[in-house]
Amino acid sequence: MWNLFCIGLNFKTAPLDVREKLAIPKEEFLKIILKLKEEGKILGGVWLQTCNRSEFYYTSENKIEEEIFKELNNFVNILEFKEKFFYIFSDISVVEHLFYVSSSLDSMVVGEPQILGQVKDAYDYYLKNGTTNTLLNELFQFAIKTGKKVRTYTNIGEGAVSVPYVAVELAKNVFGDLFLLNVL
Repeated sequence: MWNLFCIGLNFKTAPLDVREKLAIPKEEFLKIILKLKEEGKILGGVWLQTCNRSEFYYTSENKIEEEIFKELNNFVNILEFKEKFFYIFSDISVVEHLFYVSSSLDSMVVGEPQILGQVKDAYDYYLKNGTTNTLLNELFQFAIKTGKKVRTYTNIGEGAVSVPYVAVELAKNVFGDLFLLNVL
């Protein structure tokens, strides 16, 4: 029986310098997924990479986290911090997590609109490159639909929806009219 897994880290679990180390381009991660598929270790996989998260969604018969960590370690020495910063989800927890991510509920700024597009882009890329399977296709399609519904039927996108916006608003609250300030 094939199970659903997610290994990842994000802004809540890892500092920026660790997240930057794991910024593996999708083209490079495609090679990892294809290798794991060829070896029969996974049935399919999708790598979601943003500035605030790195997550590998995959289906496998067995827990193969150690093998995935070894593959990741070929790009960057992660073995020193894997226990400290990574999370591992399985089955229904993966579904819940991706729905939170695609709905922007697990974002640094809740409601930011970019994450839904990033989830869709990641899914489309790996779908086109043949690394997804039926379970991952259904998961990502429903997650994307869920993210769209959350944006359509709630007020999540109102107000501050990006880190720069929040920073400017905070600066206005602290310093008043920013155009009157001399910064040099």
